[in-house]
Amino acid sequence: MLTDLIMQAEYEVARFLASSPTAEEIARYHLSAPLAARYYDLVDAEREGKLDPAELLELEAFMGIEHFMRLIKAEAQKRLNQQAS
Repeated sequence: MLTDLIMQAEYEVARFLASSPTAEEIARYHLSAPLAARYYDLVDAEREGKLDPAELLELEAFMGIEHFMRLIKAEAQKRLNQQAS
């Protein structure tokens, strides 16, 4: 089951991508501060071995979103580099 924050993160990314951002906007994109804070809190708790099973699933979902955005950002950066040369 997805948490409300994960669903919020997915919708945030979907709304951003649906807005037809430029390559520059994609390269600069970050999750909103509250979502990013929750992600980093989960990362810190995982490093300390303090995640319960539900939090671990939440962290894995956030990591999937982050991985997806890294791939998109890499492609956007390639386009920017091609335009610059």
